[in-house]
Amino acid sequence: MTPLFGPDLLPAIGCLIPRGIVRFSSLDEYLARQALPLDGMKLRGLLLISATVAAGSALLTYQDEAAASAERPQVYCSRQRLDPAAREARFFARETVAQLAIWDYERLEARAQRILDQRLRFADGTWKLECFYQAFTPAPEASDASWKNRIAELKRWMERRPSNLTAALALAEVYSAYGWKARAQQAGKPIAAGQPDLSTERFEAALRILEDVQSAEVRDPHYWRVAHGIAVGLGWPASRLEEIHDKCAALDPEYWPIDTARACVLLAYNAGSPEEMEAFAENAAAKAGRFGDEVYARIAWEVQDLYRNLFRETDLDWARVQAGYRALLKRYPKSTDLLSQYALLACRAHDKVTARRCFAKLNGKVDLQIFGSEGHYLRHYWWANHSL
Repeated sequence: MTPLFGPDLLPAIGCLIPRGIVRFSSLDEYLARQALPLDGMKLRGLLLISATVAAGSALLTYQDEAAASAERPQVYCSRQRLDPAAREARFFARETVAQLAIWDYERLEARAQRILDQRLRFADGTWKLECFYQAFTPAPEASDASWKNRIAELKRWMERRPSNLTAALALAEVYSAYGWKARAQQAGKPIAAGQPDLSTERFEAALRILEDVQSAEVRDPHYWRVAHGIAVGLGWPASRLEEIHDKCAALDPEYWPIDTARACVLLAYNAGSPEEMEAFAENAAAKAGRFGDEVYARIAWEVQDLYRNLFRETDLDWARVQAGYRALLKRYPKSTDLLSQYALLACRAHDKVTARRCFAKLNGKVDLQIFGSEGHYLRHYWWANHSL
């Protein structure tokens, strides 16, 4: 079947239709959109006649096919229609970094303490505690100078507020991320003799910072989330990683960032074999109590990108993932990100009924980062609504 949009009709209409036209609904609309040269009555007449004949033919094709299929869904630009939680998180992160830039350490520490005490989250259930500490990390593509400047800023904070857990944790977070940046750059490249292993040096620097403040009573679950990432970078055995996870879960069983990270690490440590990850997902959900289904769904979303089809290649329970997303959307009904995730996973599970309902609720208001591109979104949408 001829597509309803795109450049497929260019041979019929010729040079009169510029590339990039999507579609039109009437001849008047078509003529109004075209920048036809009108220099002279003869040229004007020829162009209008040609455009009228071609556009009329194309319009009939569009109308016939549109009657046999649903209207192409509108997709709103993700930069204009971000999930409310994403907008709030972006502003929150910028404000946090701005406070660091003006040396407002007391306000930073008060903010971290308030987030920890009140267990605050964004409108999609994302923990503000994690966002607070990750806000200090430069973008992966940032230059080494930017990373070194941020580390210098955080060291200044630690010098002004010695033994402060918030400052130490922020610095350890950045050193750990800087270590993973080096690890990615070193991937597949042997380290020359006499050359330092930058990733290991940075992970060890982060570990020393955490060890220096561990003597104090640690009530912050993100401390153990950072420790877990450092331990993975240093290649600690699975048993020690499990101990770190359990310490974090003991502080707050609902702090799911440690659960999603642990699930991904289990896949990495077992060369992608899903058995231990599946058992861990069940165990983490059980420890989370009445929020267990939500944790299970979060884990499924975190690992889904590692498979071509999560529910064919693992034994994760789609019914339980469904229950988790229903619970999440009940708690966070305004989150288009959660609804988009649910729609995508429903397609992967070949649950057309659920996928169709999710797409109907989204009504085109999606953050395309969930689907990767508008093309991927449209393919999933058409499958849910039109395939047999």
